[in-house]
Amino acid sequence: MEVEKLKEYLKQVVALQKTLYQQYNLWLTMKAQALVNQIESKRQFILQEEIIEDETRKGLQRLSPNADIPITDVKDFVRDATKDYEAQYRQIYKSAEEKVGKTIFSFNEPEPPEAVGYTVDMKAPKPPEIYDYALIVFFLGLLPGFILGFICMLIFDNPSIFFPVLVITVLIVILGIAIIVYPKDRKKYEKESEEYQRLVLTAKKHREWNSRKIKAEQAFKDNYNERVKVLIREAKSSINEVLNNEMTNLQDSIMETEKIYNELVSQNIIYPKYRDMIACTTIYEYFETGRVDSLEGANGAYNLYESEVRSNTIINQLEDIKNALNRLERIQYLMVSAIRETNSRLGDLKLEVSKLNETAIKQLDIQKEIAGFASITAMCSAATAANTSAIKYLALVK
Repeated sequence: MEVEKLKEYLKQVVALQKTLYQQYNLWLTMKAQALVNQIESKRQFILQEEIIEDETRKGLQRLSPNADIPITDVKDFVRDATKDYEAQYRQIYKSAEEKVGKTIFSFNEPEPPEAVGYTVDMKAPKPPEIYDYALIVFFLGLLPGFILGFICMLIFDNPSIFFPVLVITVLIVILGIAIIVYPKDRKKYEKESEEYQRLVLTAKKHREWNSRKIKAEQAFKDNYNERVKVLIREAKSSINEVLNNEMTNLQDSIMETEKIYNELVSQNIIYPKYRDMIACTTIYEYFETGRVDSLEGANGAYNLYESEVRSNTIINQLEDIKNALNRLERIQYLMVSAIRETNSRLGDLKLEVSKLNETAIKQLDIQKEIAGFASITAMCSAATAANTSAIKYLALVK
């Protein structure tokens, strides 16, 4: 093939590879963010971080089995989507609380009992019984009657007088107890019993009130928390709706680009080993700078590429190139430029996603007819331009 025709072919291939690389990166950014938005707690995120990475990777594989994106990149996309997760979740929870509105919980509680809590410390009073007065009868009746009867027996020198005096003394004490002491003790008992019953009833009401209050407060909290969670889910669902719409638009663009790219490479002009993005871009740069004028042979592009890879003059691993952009700029200029352009597009997309998150977090709502991401629109436009150029090329060579 003539050099100029080969250069044009490589130009089209490299342009579509760069386009696909950028499209994959933008798609992964949105996919990772959409998956992270489904998480409702930090603990859940810790448990599901690897699952998110796996789902993000599988999503790209389902979309495009031939996507040339290193696994470490997928981890980076998930890490970027989650680095501000905790702060964002606190903010969105705060916004949800403010929107729900914390109403002050009030309860018509009965008058709290004085010096009485949920239990009654006072012992139940006992009614006065006959045996309670046994000591009084003994010390004020029996013992004095015995002494008085003995004295009378001596004074009157009559032993038969002893027992009547003893009995009369005891009866007087018993009568005094029945008339004076017992009524007084009975009245005291009734008063204490009434107070005890009042305290028991008050404590019972207090416990019942507290039980109702706890149940009502818990019901209020459950309802409040559920309303907050619903608002958060709705906000995240709104974000994901926008993300999914943009991912769908990007997927359509990716499928169209892949179709044209596959048609290009099916011409078998480039040996399969050198069809990856790094090799094609480097080989195209060889032709552009005049370092080679053929693909094969001792002085061909394949041989030069292999030689520079072995001598570490160039790097053929995407992740390594991304970590050494400044050093490789003069050696692999086109590849470095493609990565930097991709990073710029990613930066624009992440800024738009961040603004979308911020809007949803603050307002817990986003416009239903929200305009698409400008970065995705620009990417689709760039892809259309690259596709159109490749289609024209294919039409000319057929």
